[in-house]
Amino acid sequence: MKRPKQFHWQEVEWFRPFDFGVVENFMSQLSGFTRRQPFIWEIHIKPNSIKYYLGTEVSDSKYLKKMMSQHHQVRFEDVKRFKRKKPSSAFNLGVKHSCFSLKLSATENMTRSTLALCKILKPEENLTIQIIVGKSRSPKPIPKELSVNPTWWQCISGNIPKLSADSEKLVKEKLRQAQFQTIVRVGISAKDSIRENLIRKTLLSSLRILDSNGASVELHHSSVHDFHRRKVPWHFPTILSASELASLFLLPAGENELAGVPSLAPKTILPPIGMKHQNGFCLAESLGANKIPLNIRPLDLLSHLHLLGGTGAGKSTVMLNLILQVVKNGHSAVVIDPKGDLIRDVLERLPEERDEDLVLLDPSMNERIIGVNPFELTKFGVNEELVADMLLTVFKELFPDHFGIRTLDVLSHSFLTLAKSEEANLVMLVPLLTNKAFRQKMVSRISDPFLQNFWQSFETMSQSERNLLISPVLNKMRQILLRPELRAIFGQSQTSFSLMELFTNRKVLLIPLNRGLIGAENAKFITAIVVGCLWQLTLRRANIPPEKRHFIYFFLDELAEFIKLPTSVDDALSMSRSLGVGWILANQFLKQLPLELRQSIKTNCKNRLVFGLSMNEAKDIASETIELKPEDFHSLPTFQVYAKLPLVGKEFRWVSGSTLPPPTKSRDLSALYAKSLAKYGANTSDIEEGFAQLFSENTANSAPPPDKVGRQKRKKEAE
Repeated sequence: MKRPKQFHWQEVEWFRPFDFGVVENFMSQLSGFTRRQPFIWEIHIKPNSIKYYLGTEVSDSKYLKKMMSQHHQVRFEDVKRFKRKKPSSAFNLGVKHSCFSLKLSATENMTRSTLALCKILKPEENLTIQIIVGKSRSPKPIPKELSVNPTWWQCISGNIPKLSADSEKLVKEKLRQAQFQTIVRVGISAKDSIRENLIRKTLLSSLRILDSNGASVELHHSSVHDFHRRKVPWHFPTILSASELASLFLLPAGENELAGVPSLAPKTILPPIGMKHQNGFCLAESLGANKIPLNIRPLDLLSHLHLLGGTGAGKSTVMLNLILQVVKNGHSAVVIDPKGDLIRDVLERLPEERDEDLVLLDPSMNERIIGVNPFELTKFGVNEELVADMLLTVFKELFPDHFGIRTLDVLSHSFLTLAKSEEANLVMLVPLLTNKAFRQKMVSRISDPFLQNFWQSFETMSQSERNLLISPVLNKMRQILLRPELRAIFGQSQTSFSLMELFTNRKVLLIPLNRGLIGAENAKFITAIVVGCLWQLTLRRANIPPEKRHFIYFFLDELAEFIKLPTSVDDALSMSRSLGVGWILANQFLKQLPLELRQSIKTNCKNRLVFGLSMNEAKDIASETIELKPEDFHSLPTFQVYAKLPLVGKEFRWVSGSTLPPPTKSRDLSALYAKSLAKYGANTSDIEEGFAQLFSENTANSAPPPDKVGRQKRKKEAE
């Protein structure tokens, strides 16, 4: 057998769990690979760390890798510069009376005890076990009469003593297996001789767990130079059976927790072998020494992405990085954030080339604010009836307990009247119902006979009948219009920014909805109106050739806060992909969501990132996959994920990953706010003056307000 001059080194990881028998089977097969050159197996034990390395002749590498992988899932990573510190002392491991087998039944205990050495090592200390494997030979027939080292006189006289039953069993156990020529070396690096001696004695006591009635393990001083240079000897002093060699490989077999090696949960899933790097948005990176970016192409992101995990798991960091990449690549983006922290982080890192496209719809602004007018959708081809239906659905979803037949009748006719009128806005709903002169002016501009008939009937009612009819509607509107910021947003008939620009000019719309500042219900109302308008404009893209639909991405953080949307999320997720719109949804728990929405996300969100979950949530997710168990999802540490992505072609696979830190902050928040509001906003004082003028016109002809304002128990006839 030739001695290799240069070794090809790889780090090796056997994915747990696996049985020790798997390693024995590999060794048995290895014995048949007779044309190989010697190879080296090294176990590096450092403080709280165990790593395994395989050094082979280059031509043997692929065969050994293939052989290992046939028995179990094994990860190999090339190590280009494999250097380690020269040890302070070196030892050869020998087996006294090696014709007897070691006690292989104690392999698991020996492995646990030896690997536990990583817990007693101090910084800068390390222990390396080096096994050089030479020739192998197949098992040979076992002679009828067995004896161990008889004297010459016993052989001549024929008086060879018989072995005891236990000794004969140990000899047969060794002979019935393939045999390997080996040399086992140990290198120790310690700060002084006392520590070195302690480490050596502790290691020897652990290895001697394998001592049997005949064979025992010993350590003898050897050449530090030979160990450090990994010198392959001309003569191999130790003969080990396949099982003995397997035990000294110290692989973490079994299902017990072992020091220094990855725990059984969470299970590590590496990218498939041969996975090609693809351009796209980076969501995370794979685990292991050679980290691979887990990218998703812009086209694949149209299949939507769902992020699931508890508070502090890292969801917002992933969304932040993804938003910045989407924006930097020139796509349109809408970000709705119920807390405001995510949008602040985006602004502090926003690419400068997108400053002109930035639109900040912040309800907490006092002096200038950007408006949203749902009735302007009619200018872009959306049917008036669809706009009215969308607004009606918003009110019905947000106020389900106070939405009867009469309220539905009044609101549907009112919204349709405003939708058919020029320069209408949502705030005009109040004067439409309470101001006769304003109502007559609006009705005179429409030609729909059914609407005119409704308002004629409305005018013939007595004042008390009208008050009874419109009170439920006004109660709902006043909850919204009591806040000046919301009045300013929805009271602009002519806005400097249109939601249609997201579909034509690639804008970046950021909507921070801090519930502590504007209230939870108001945040839901704004979200419902914006999402409803965006969905109607999305449906209009069906009239545009597919090649002309640039990609748009909607980001909704904390989805559970906005589940009352004016459209079926199932329809939105299933239809958006073909229309060039991708949804990125994040929430903490599946059980926060209605069952229908949960099923829709499972069906339509092909891409998933799952962070650490509670055990109940983990069971639900684990039931969808055969690769992972509930314990895997439950034990994920912070900033680690299981990602389900199209890694190979269009095939979606689970893979382990770790999230990436956000870029450093580089932008001035106040300057970006000022620039966006100056370009797209309106003065709230001017908007309030318009309201004052609107409500004061023809006050003599306006209906007096209902006697009771706010929430009240309705009479049955009012609904």
